Amino acid sequence: MKFDIISANYNNSKFILPFLESINKSKLLPNQLIIVDDASSDDSVFLINKIKNNLKFKVLLKVNKINMGFAKSLNIAKRHIKSEYFARLDPDDYVKKNRFDVQLKYLKNNPEIDIVGSNTDYIKSGKKIRVSNNPLSSKKIANLIIKGTIPVIHGSIMGKYDAIKNFNYKQKLVPAEDYDLFAYIIKNKMNIANIEESLTCVNIHDNSVSNDWIRPNRTIVSD
Repeated sequence: MKFDIISANYNNSKFILPFLESINKSKLLPNQLIIVDDASSDDSVFLINKIKNNLKFKVLLKVNKINMGFAKSLNIAKRHIKSEYFARLDPDDYVKKNRFDVQLKYLKNNPEIDIVGSNTDYIKSGKKIRVSNNPLSSKKIANLIIKGTIPVIHGSIMGKYDAIKNFNYKQKLVPAEDYDLFAYIIKNKMNIANIEESLTCVNIHDNSVSNDWIRPNRTIVSD
């Protein structure tokens, strides 16, 4: 069972090497990491090119000539998925060694689930400041999404490529592009679940979306 990772980068050179090294140390490696650099002005592209040939997995790097935005960059990455499964991971975060193995086994053992997330550690200045506490059951998650709440962490998900093949992220909705994805999944009678274990580490920093949206179960619209 193969999977591809999709990621969009903009000026995350400080975090790029730990991000790549965490994937490289994973128990289960991706078929490829598809990373779209959105015209970064830092050393991101240089660092990716410097290390990519020394990694145990393929890195497909696409570089935007102009800054297009997070959602549009993810759409570019999504178009290059070749595997049956995909995973999301942001380049300022990193994974625990067993993340992909645990998630892929979960999807295999629960074929009715189309996308599975997990809990995450939130890291600030190298220290864990909290762990998320997301609902696990697909029914509870669906009910929360219908009410306008996000009970799934976008950068923690793995799922069937068929579930997102016909979905396009909308740039105008950033930073709520994840709600649009999850609402699409529910609307199309697909299922989302969470694994209780924390499998991804999310860095909280000045430029991160998670810096402002750290609380779990974010509310996007009122009831």
